[in-house]
Amino acid sequence: MIDPALIKWNYSTLSDGQLLLLATKERHKLSNDVVAILGEEFKKRGLDASFFISAAPVDEQYNVADTNAATATINAWDFAFKERCVGKTDKEITDGLMMKRVGAAESLLIIKRLPQTIFINENFETFIFKSCENSMLQSYFILLALFGIAGYFFYLVIAYQNFIALLPALILVAAGIYLIQKFRGYLKGGQYWVDMIKEQPDNIVWIKLIVEKHTIAYVVTIFKEKKFQFLTKDRLVITMDCNSLEQQQLFFNGVKDSLPHAQIGYSYKMESLYTDSPETFLSSLQRAGIYTPLDKIKT
Repeated sequence: MIDPALIKWNYSTLSDGQLLLLATKERHKLSNDVVAILGEEFKKRGLDASFFISAAPVDEQYNVADTNAATATINAWDFAFKERCVGKTDKEITDGLMMKRVGAAESLLIIKRLPQTIFINENFETFIFKSCENSMLQSYFILLALFGIAGYFFYLVIAYQNFIALLPALILVAAGIYLIQKFRGYLKGGQYWVDMIKEQPDNIVWIKLIVEKHTIAYVVTIFKEKKFQFLTKDRLVITMDCNSLEQQQLFFNGVKDSLPHAQIGYSYKMESLYTDSPETFLSSLQRAGIYTPLDKIKT
């Protein structure tokens, strides 16, 4: 049998939602000793004992048993977002969350972190559109340069039988294909990203600040460029220049209304969690205790 102390510690690290899910959907798989430990954790947190005893399944609309990585909170947010998209009021969404055993305080946070489904901010949309268009044009220019140089090397191979030029040509083509795959978000264009913010805001999970330093001899900093990146559940990335204070204020005001759920900031741990699984990035951050959504940022 697994050490009871280890089981107690494991249960102590779970959220209330995860414990409730374990009690209702997995209890029949646990031994009596483990059930007793689970019951102690319920009593310690003051959770509803009758719900713990009940064997009734949780509403299938809020079924999180099929995914190991997602937390109950993130699934509650997904439920609330879908309800808002079909026109439900905050009161109706809150009532639905409470029926799914989400606490009042947590329900208020979830409501606070829901994007506005009718989002109109023309200045913000224009800024995003132009920034993403600039990134797209720069990306196409780089790709055209790569493939253009590769074409020149292929010309040397064909016209002059210079087979030494074949190697750099193939390397440049491979580099171009890699860049297309790696940075395909840059090639989408401004309207694509504006539409995503308005129609699929839940797909954007991370907003990353980037500061590029331009130096002389790696010592004297001439100037700095501030940029922001959007990173999505399906590994798309786009970078936007945001240098002036006016642009930064416009950007933050816009994303706080349109993407209040998104993670803001950067650390190696965040990078690792996103690389492992963008789809469950937010729930992984919550389990790690480093989830800092935009509503916590004051601008």
